[in-house]
Amino acid sequence: MAKKIGFNNYRVEADVPKPWGGYKDDHKYMMREAEELREQIKRHCDQEGATIVFDDAHECEYCGAHWSEDSDEFNGGCCDKDCEAAEPKIEGS
Repeated sequence: MAKKIGFNNYRVEADVPKPWGGYKDDHKYMMREAEELREQIKRHCDQEGATIVFDDAHECEYCGAHWSEDSDEFNGGCCDKDCEAAEPKIEGS
């Protein structure tokens, strides 16, 4: 039996315009912008089929490196602060 590839989940995605200011990392702001764009799209397609979809990016909070590890605490030593945060804490010292 050969592998069969099926296709489903058809959709159209529209990119939310990136703001000129410092809001690109503000999830709430970008969701408001996305909702506004979604409402504009819905007006032109009989109130159906406009869904907000976004990707998430996992990165080091200290240096911004792509998060490559399974752990939520340690990113494999991507920077000095990541290594320092991962050092075991010894009580009473």
